[in-house]
Amino acid sequence: MHLPVVTLALAEFLAFGLSVYAAVTLRLGTDHEAIVAENGAVWPRALIFGCSMSVCFLALGLYHPPARGHGGPGLRMVIASVVATAVLATLFYALPQVRLGRGVLLGALAISLLAAVAARVIASRVGALEGIKRRVLVYGSSAQMATFNRMRRRSDRAGYNLVGMVLSPGDTPDLLDPLNDRVYEAPEGLGALCVKLDIDELVVALQDRRQTLPIKELLQCRLAGVSVLEFITFMERETGRIQLDLLNPSWIIFGQGFRRDGVRLFTSRALDFIASGLLLVITSPIMLLTMLAIWLEDGRKGGGVFYRQARVGYEGRIFHLTKFRSMRLDAEDPPARNGRRKTTPGHPDRGVPPPAPHRRAAAAAQRDGRAHGIRRAASRAARIRR
Repeated sequence: MHLPVVTLALAEFLAFGLSVYAAVTLRLGTDHEAIVAENGAVWPRALIFGCSMSVCFLALGLYHPPARGHGGPGLRMVIASVVATAVLATLFYALPQVRLGRGVLLGALAISLLAAVAARVIASRVGALEGIKRRVLVYGSSAQMATFNRMRRRSDRAGYNLVGMVLSPGDTPDLLDPLNDRVYEAPEGLGALCVKLDIDELVVALQDRRQTLPIKELLQCRLAGVSVLEFITFMERETGRIQLDLLNPSWIIFGQGFRRDGVRLFTSRALDFIASGLLLVITSPIMLLTMLAIWLEDGRKGGGVFYRQARVGYEGRIFHLTKFRSMRLDAEDPPARNGRRKTTPGHPDRGVPPPAPHRRAAAAAQRDGRAHGIRRAASRAARIRR
């Protein structure tokens, strides 16, 4: 952990402890001697509160580089405060002599959140939050570096700080931006350069890894504590998208995704059942009204409310689909095909039948007759003039 991160963590820990004193003052008054005589010392409570909040902030990744899809810092701060409240409630139950009242605890939580936000705003202004970001060095070709050049927005680089790149043997810096892309030489090897520049991650961005992949130097980087990532893995993590033009079969095989273990399958299936059950409860009034509408139209004639049909699913498996019936009972009969086939609830025009084919034909013949009559009258008028 870098020195700016440690400084920020210590500043927030101090703010958490002082928030307890501020909450006690706001809730119980300024006579601290009387408060201590009646309720005991405040500093043990402030120490416990500060430690709980700091541990929860650390557990929620607020002192680590932000990752896409894990929620913003504000949301994680709120979640950390809720978790800290549960931890403190357990500690106060086990140690009632150091417990805080509900008013003081809620006040301390509110003040600590405001203090944490203020501390991070000040840290971002002075550049201290740059220490939380991962320091990234790219090893590869200048053609792959063009993708980094498209990520110039501050939000695109919220989780990392691009230190520079090392060109692979035989590559030229023709496609690089001389004002923004810093190129390093590694005469002593990539491992020594990563240690010198205090690199956290080395991104391998090679177009052809069969001939130019420095296995020994990458191994030295791993032994030095530097993470080594493929370029497509890095881009997926930072952008939330997979670069299809860089996709290769080996990445799909050895990637971190596609996990199908028993626990994941069970949790996924349980979530499906819970979510579908909640949706059934929420939409049950609408479904009951739909069933009633279908039954009132022609359900009493022997037609059911539901329609069941066999469909082909995953790996060619046959399953039966059940849905509300939106077609009439005689929808497949030839006479019905010339008229309305859908039920009133299933028709988008609320049951207004489309024009029958003979009506359309009669209208077309009438238009043709009118046109023919006009042409015949025009020809007669021309002959009279002659």
